[in-house]
Amino acid sequence: MVAPVDTALLVCIFMLQLLTAVKVLVVLAQYALKIWSARTKLTGGRALCTWIGQLVWPVTNRKVIEKFHSLQCQLLIKALQVTMVMACIRFAFAQTYLLAGERPPVHSLDLALVAVHFIGLILTQFPALARPRCLDLWYILLQGLLVAPFFVVGRRHVITLSNWTFVLRVMLGLSAKHGCFVVLGNAVASVLVMRLVGFNSQSALFTGEVTKLSFLLLAVFSIRQL
Repeated sequence: MVAPVDTALLVCIFMLQLLTAVKVLVVLAQYALKIWSARTKLTGGRALCTWIGQLVWPVTNRKVIEKFHSLQCQLLIKALQVTMVMACIRFAFAQTYLLAGERPPVHSLDLALVAVHFIGLILTQFPALARPRCLDLWYILLQGLLVAPFFVVGRRHVITLSNWTFVLRVMLGLSAKHGCFVVLGNAVASVLVMRLVGFNSQSALFTGEVTKLSFLLLAVFSIRQL
C-alpha cells in the first residue's frame, strides 16, 4: 500500500511537470512571436519560411561569437588551474597509500590526473596554445583522459569516480567550442557508469547518474548561453 506521503509526492511531481511543460510552451510561444513580429514586412509563405529558419538556425553575431571563444580560452586556463589544485590534493591522498605499499582507491583516476596535470602545466605556462581553433581539440583530449578510467574501474568505485570527476567535467564543458562534444563525452561516461550499476529505473544509483548527467548538461549549456 502506498503511503500518503508518497502519494502527495507523486501528485506534486505531476503538477510540477505540468507547470514546467506550460512554462516551456509559453517561452517558446513568446520567442516565436518575437521573431514573427520582427518580420512583419514579410507576408505569406516567405514569412513562414523565415520564421522557421530563425527557430532552427538563429542569426548569430560574428563579433559576439569571437569574443565568446576568446573567453572560453580563458575559462580553459582557469579550469585547468582549479583542476591542478584538486589533482595535488588527490595526489597527496594517493601518496599516503602508495608510501604504505598499498594501491589507492580508484587508482585509474590518479593515472588520468597525472596526464591532465601535465597538460595543465603546459597550457598555464604557455596560454597562447589555448586558441579558439584548438578548443575542441583540447576538450576532446582532456575529457578523454577523464573518461578513460571509467573503462577499467570496478563497480565498487564507479560512483565515487563519477562524483570525483563531476566538477572537472562541468568546468571543462564550458571550454568546448561545440556543445555536441560535451554531450558525447559525458554521455559516454554516464553510459559506462550505468553499465556497471545496471539499467534499472528503480535503482537509486541509476537514477542518480541520470540526474547527474542531466544537471551537468543543463548547467553547462545554461552558462554557455549567458
